[in-house]
Amino acid sequence: MRRLGSFVLALGSVWLAACAGVAPSRAPSTGPSASQAANAEPADIIFIGGTVLTMDDANPVAAAIALRGDSILAVGSEAEVLKYRGGATLVIDLKGQILAPGFIDSHQHRIGDRSRLGYTDAGPLLGLAIQQGWTTINELYVDEGRLNELRDLDGAGILQLRVNAYLPVMENSPEGRSLGDWYAAYKPGQMLSPHVRVAGLKVFTDYDNATILLWKQADLNAFVLKEHRDGWQLAIKTVSTRSLEMVLSAFESAGQAEAGIVTSRARLEHALFATPGQIARI
Repeated sequence: MRRLGSFVLALGSVWLAACAGVAPSRAPSTGPSASQAANAEPADIIFIGGTVLTMDDANPVAAAIALRGDSILAVGSEAEVLKYRGGATLVIDLKGQILAPGFIDSHQHRIGDRSRLGYTDAGPLLGLAIQQGWTTINELYVDEGRLNELRDLDGAGILQLRVNAYLPVMENSPEGRSLGDWYAAYKPGQMLSPHVRVAGLKVFTDYDNATILLWKQADLNAFVLKEHRDGWQLAIKTVSTRSLEMVLSAFESAGQAEAGIVTSRARLEHALFATPGQIARI
């Protein structure tokens, strides 16, 4: 059994969410054996009659897929997958269409700053996002008010896609005023509701195209090390080579203090300018 990433069904230019999960998966390289199918609980949903894009280089496409909860039970031929059919299993005929992994937008302010897009209510904007194929949105500035709104939207059944929330530790202002440790009330990866997850912290390093730097190097070094030790992923905004130099130095300093601590968890947001040397370090 594999964890299910988000899958969407291509219907012309409209994408409909077919299933939702919490982690990306790779499809099994072979179908289930008869004994595996006999011993497994029945699938909730089986898709047949189309093309399943697996993202597995060894087996890039399949004819059917069986799902239970947020897990993939089987991927393969229709005969292999239909072994997981039970009395209550919903079988959906794709009728030649494509079932594909959903799209994750890794940097957005779509919900929190929707007024800039001309939206007052979140519902129509979220509906449009789903039609475009987005199944997860990373919102990169979710303060306490926005976090509460996301939970309310989820509780009301309006939030039909997943949101990874990055909590700001400071204002995006010339002063870079600290917002305090309000985020300490939450934990990295914490699920606040079925569709709202606390993903990390948002950090600003410069303002006004880096004419103003918001940190001293020693302070940034200490902050990066502490928050990584606490398990946080830091999404750090930098738009100039000056601020990028500070960020890279802070990550390197953390790595020297504790090897591997920032591996796969460092995020550079925007990063508009970088020298060849900085690119090599990145």
